[in-house]
Amino acid sequence: MVRGERLYASDAYRADEYELYVLRRAGDLAPLERERLALILGEDPGLGEEEMGLLDIVKSILGKPVSEPIEPPVRTPVVELEPVQVMEVDSTELMAERRAGKSPLLLDCREPFEWRQVRIPGSLHIPMNSIPYRLAELDKAADIVVVCAHGNRSYDVAGFLGERGFAARSLQGGITEWHIQGGEVESDYP
Repeated sequence: MVRGERLYASDAYRADEYELYVLRRAGDLAPLERERLALILGEDPGLGEEEMGLLDIVKSILGKPVSEPIEPPVRTPVVELEPVQVMEVDSTELMAERRAGKSPLLLDCREPFEWRQVRIPGSLHIPMNSIPYRLAELDKAADIVVVCAHGNRSYDVAGFLGERGFAARSLQGGITEWHIQGGEVESDYP
């Protein structure tokens, strides 16, 4: 619950202990909201703020007493993970690798309309938002180069794959830089 956020009766049924703690400490329901809540509970909306305290509203909504005092639950500390190092390859390096016979799996993570416009021949197309659901299509032993338009999405996807044990690199500058450097492309359009 955040200051200024509205509280409705249905919301309180889902409130956990911490939210109740925040509600008790906030005490900032607008007068109009207090009146609306009182009407929902079948109480006289003319009661003053002191007579209809926030804790009483919460008790009425939940139908059970709230123990005094409510302490915030102990939050488990967030473990800081080391960031995954994302390897990048530039267009000229990738072209040299392909000429030398190395053939990394090119994973194009752009949207379908982008892929139809221009793509590197032989690339596998899996849109970025579909990758978590289609990991089984990728070989963990394969050298994967992730491609997008300019290198931003591919960097994120390569990091995502790296966290899951794949050997993935990002094409720096994306297919745009690939095309500028003279890389081979194909399209569904003439």
